[in-house]
Amino acid sequence: MLRFLFCLCFTLLLAFPNQLSAQSKDLDATKLAAINPNIPIAPDVELQLVIDAGLTVYAGKHLILFSDIRDSDKAYDLVRSYDAAVPQWCEYFGIDVKRTDGWKLRAFLIQAPGQTKRFEQAKLITEKLPGFAAGYQKNHNLYLYDQPGPYYTRHLLLHEGTHAFMQWFLNGYGAPWFSEGVAEMLAVHQGNQKTVKLKHRLANREEAPYWGRVKLIKDEYAAGIAMSLDDVLAIPNQSFRDVRYYAWSWAGCKFFDNHPLTQEAFQSLTQSAADPPESFTAAFKEKIQPHWEQLTKDWSIFVAGMEYGVEIERSRIIDAAELDKANPENHRYSINAAHGWQQTRLTVKAGDRLLIQSSGRFKVGQTVAPAQPIAGDLPSAEGTVHPWYCESNGVTLEYYRGQPLGMLTAGVLFSDVQQQKTKGQPAWTVHPVPAAGPLTDITIPTDGVLCFRINESPAKLSDNKGALDVRCKRLQ
Repeated sequence: MLRFLFCLCFTLLLAFPNQLSAQSKDLDATKLAAINPNIPIAPDVELQLVIDAGLTVYAGKHLILFSDIRDSDKAYDLVRSYDAAVPQWCEYFGIDVKRTDGWKLRAFLIQAPGQTKRFEQAKLITEKLPGFAAGYQKNHNLYLYDQPGPYYTRHLLLHEGTHAFMQWFLNGYGAPWFSEGVAEMLAVHQGNQKTVKLKHRLANREEAPYWGRVKLIKDEYAAGIAMSLDDVLAIPNQSFRDVRYYAWSWAGCKFFDNHPLTQEAFQSLTQSAADPPESFTAAFKEKIQPHWEQLTKDWSIFVAGMEYGVEIERSRIIDAAELDKANPENHRYSINAAHGWQQTRLTVKAGDRLLIQSSGRFKVGQTVAPAQPIAGDLPSAEGTVHPWYCESNGVTLEYYRGQPLGMLTAGVLFSDVQQQKTKGQPAWTVHPVPAAGPLTDITIPTDGVLCFRINESPAKLSDNKGALDVRCKRLQ
């Protein structure tokens, strides 16, 4: 017991090297009031009560962490990661980093829901908290339940830290979909401590254990209960007791933040964070209204092709480049291998037969040579890049959604209004039709507009290069 108290007091001295009195103040009320005078002054923490309650304390530049978990590695990781996040929040929200001098908050890392007795005994929690599943932020305090795995606990701290930054430096959170979506978007991170990088584009689920937002969206799309853009913008605050709404608000903010038609309007919303939620959302919808039809199409494609690492700029629908503009009835197009669906000028009806002629060679991926060649291979220098070239029939080195990688795929873009009403599915859908080989005929499954792309994950288009020359002819 004596050894434990010695270690605990030593931790406190390390955390507060210039504050040796157990009655010392942990936050500088004067500096905090200068940053935002609208936020009430926090009551002082009596460190002797913290010691008596058996809690540990870890302090950084911008965060003091109180915890009932005796894991110093985890605690210091969280504090240092939070400190490293502050200048990144400043950059994203357009705040001069000098304004954060003296900005320090408290975080309470609690072992499990309902186990707040020690924090109450230490008078760290003095009011009844609202029901929350994982995290909650109010004024000077961030409340966190320990999560499975270090990534998800750190994600939660960065999520709640984003809320705190918005309250202190933007004077508000905006509408619920914006507040929670931006917090999720920025909290998706890579690395930890001084190397932590916010707003990371995840390559796979192994980078974010237990996070699960991508899987939830894919599952709900498959079940026919995906949310439309209108649905996302109308998520009420009380819905955020259900994890599905964190997933959809993340997807919505990621979409708006990266789409070229909404990026500027979305990023300017930080200037309106103090506005009431209804007028906040209404003003944003008014700004993007001229592009609404295109956005609903692109949202549908984004959700249907949801993957880790999806690139919205490359996966949105664009017009296919015409190769014979002088004779548009020839319907000859260049299909970019580094982009998703590309729509033609050809409207089609269910049952139509088309002859598709394609030519060209393009890069669909690459292999980097290992340090030692595989048995039977010719030796090559480490790091040598071997591109995968293919034509319209694709390559069988890999498959995507059951078809050869790089295979030319036709599709019909259509609006299924009835499906939208009955299942909540996005109104716009592309029905894919394999069109492999230099010469093939296809039968159109539904009315709509003919589109093309190569068969490739929307998360892996950036290393592609080249195009296919595609000609379309109606058959009688």
